[in-house]
Amino acid sequence: MNVATAITLSRAAASPWIAHCVLSGEWRWAVWAFAAASASDWLDGWWARRARQETAVGAALDPVADKVLVNTTACSLSYVGWMPPELAGLFLARDVLLVAGTGCAGWRAWRGQRAGRGQGLAAVSFSQLHVRPSALGKWNTFGQYGVVWYTMVSAALGGDAADPLLPPLHWLVGCTTALSGALYVRDALRSKSLLAALVVKRKE
Repeated sequence: MNVATAITLSRAAASPWIAHCVLSGEWRWAVWAFAAASASDWLDGWWARRARQETAVGAALDPVADKVLVNTTACSLSYVGWMPPELAGLFLARDVLLVAGTGCAGWRAWRGQRAGRGQGLAAVSFSQLHVRPSALGKWNTFGQYGVVWYTMVSAALGGDAADPLLPPLHWLVGCTTALSGALYVRDALRSKSLLAALVVKRKE
C-alpha cells in the first residue's frame, strides 16, 4: 500500500467517527473532521501524481471513499433531524446504483478473462475499469460535500434545522443528484447495456 492509497482509506475510515460526532452532538469535532476528510480527497490525488503513485486500485477506491464519507455523514444528519431523510436516501440510492454497476462490470470482466474470451467488455480486466464521471456528476459531488459541511457548521454555530438556507440547498443538491443519476440511466438505455454506460476501458 502506498501513501496515496493510505490517505484514501483514511477518508473512509474516518466516516464512522464523524457520524458518531454528529449523533452525539459534538458538532465542532464533526466539522473539523469532515473538513479534513474532504481535503484528503484532493490530497490523495495530488500526492499520487507528485510521487507517481497512481494505481488502478487507488483510482477505484477514491470514489468509493467519497461515497462512504458523504453517505455515512448524510445518514447521521438525517437521523438527528438536520437533513431530510428523502435527500439522504437519494444520495445513497444513486451511489448504490453506480457502485453496483461497476462491481457487476468487474465481475463480468473477471469471468470473461477466466473463460478466455478476448473481445468486448468481458476482455477488460477489473483493474482497467472505472466509473466514467460526467461534468454534472463532479459538480454534484462538490454540492453534496458543501451541503453536508454547511449543515454541520450551522449546527456548530448554534443554529437549528430551520436555517432558511438549508431548504434551497437541499433542493438544489437533490436535483443535481437525481439528474446525474438519471443521466447514467439514460446512457445505459442508449447503449442497451448498464455495464457499457458505467465503465470504460482505461487508456494505456
